[in-house]
Amino acid sequence: MRKNHPMYCLLLSAILLTAATSFAQTYQNFVPPSGFASSAGEPSIGVNWNSGKILFQAGLETDRVTVSGSPATATWEKVSSTTTSVLSLDPILFTDSTTGRTLVSQLAGACSLSSFTDNDGTSYTPAVGCGVPAGIDHQTIRRRSIRC
Repeated sequence: MRKNHPMYCLLLSAILLTAATSFAQTYQNFVPPSGFASSAGEPSIGVNWNSGKILFQAGLETDRVTVSGSPATATWEKVSSTTTSVLSLDPILFTDSTTGRTLVSQLAGACSLSSFTDNDGTSYTPAVGCGVPAGIDHQTIRRRSIRC
């Protein structure tokens, strides 16, 4: 059994403090331009870590946000799927952090209208099927690893 030496704990604390203060962390709000995300009562946000693009679901509208430059600026583009921009009782967007695939779903009563994109909204593939009825609120999207 290894005993924790007080000097070891002090050294570890000093290293962690130095590492935490050596990077200047920032936080910035990017307000959408007029005509974008105007109906976003419960927005969903997904980030594709492979491309750096952000997808933002606001009601029936899906927007792609690209952040670039120094100082940082945001470019907003409307990239809604025709399948998921017709009807909704509850919109939801989910981006898989590993693959970058984004699924957009609109609750349409007992079923959901869904599409997925592998290129940050440039094109969509309609998702087939409905699954277990969600009722009047909160369909569920889940990422699951397939094990062989």
